[in-house]
Amino acid sequence: MNISDHIDNATLNRFDMNDSFKCANEASTNESTAFLFQAAENVIRKGVTPVFLLVGIPGNLLTILVIIRQRRTANFTSVTLLFVAVADLLSLLSYYLPDWLEAISGYDLTSSSRISCQIADYIMFSSFIISPWGLVAITTDRLANIMKPLKAKTVFTARCSVYTFSSISVIAMLWSGYVFADDFSDTLNVHQFPCAMFHIDYNRGFPFVWISIHTLLCSYAPVVLLCVGNCVIAWKLFVHNKQLVSSGIIADRQKQMHRLYTLVISLNSVFVLSQIPLSIYPAFSASSQAYLTPDPCTDQFSSRLAVSKLLFYIGFVFAALNPSLNFVLYFLRIETFRTEIKALFRGANAGVRNIFGQ
Repeated sequence: MNISDHIDNATLNRFDMNDSFKCANEASTNESTAFLFQAAENVIRKGVTPVFLLVGIPGNLLTILVIIRQRRTANFTSVTLLFVAVADLLSLLSYYLPDWLEAISGYDLTSSSRISCQIADYIMFSSFIISPWGLVAITTDRLANIMKPLKAKTVFTARCSVYTFSSISVIAMLWSGYVFADDFSDTLNVHQFPCAMFHIDYNRGFPFVWISIHTLLCSYAPVVLLCVGNCVIAWKLFVHNKQLVSSGIIADRQKQMHRLYTLVISLNSVFVLSQIPLSIYPAFSASSQAYLTPDPCTDQFSSRLAVSKLLFYIGFVFAALNPSLNFVLYFLRIETFRTEIKALFRGANAGVRNIFGQ
């Protein structure tokens, strides 16, 4: 053994010793930090998520029943909102409900096997595409009614909505089918992630391209379009209201249309708000994955993992705003919708010709 071997071994031993001292000093701090982050995560999963489930699941079911009862007088808006309600209900049942059940019971049905996780992810990915494009379609319909009202009535019909969203649903399901070809659940057990926290391998090309395009379809593109649509609708409403005030004519029909437009603005605003964390998080996904690379200090890795999961669940609960609160907005803004809900519970016919009057 020559002198260089002694130097290398001494250097290595000194590095290991320093590293051990560092781990020992940081162990207690990292353990307490991880505990705090895990406690915050549990508050979200066990306390906040069930509130959205209690509002969203019954709310979307009631919305579906009310619109189906009005199928004979259905229009573009009601049929589109039917597709949105079905997509929102599926996202809550496949994504949020299993995660909440896992949080309170310790058993995640969707993570029990590879195929169950794939099916849950498939439903989730598909519904996440369908729902926002329903809002885009309604916003487009409202803009057309403002700018070209006569032509809009002939183009934006119930049949048009059925054809449009049948096509969008097929595209969403075909695109989301990639989850069966490339299993995102393979690494879930490594970091103790639930099925909802699907893992993307950023070292492979196509999975990264796939999830980027999916994020564009379900988040970035709708957010931009809805923000533009909201601004145009708000401006048109402002101008229209000034004209009504100056003329002194404010009929019930005008009030009803004003409520419908403000409903569209409210729906779009909630969706944009729900997407803020999820729009930011993917930009840091690669760096966060590197941040979670196993560290010589096991406790440090635990605290880093706790931070990553907490950030995920903050975005997780924000995203629940969209599928959960739509029913609340319908109920608060549309009087005919409230009338139909009351009639549904009485088992009577409210005689409302059109819930979302156009």
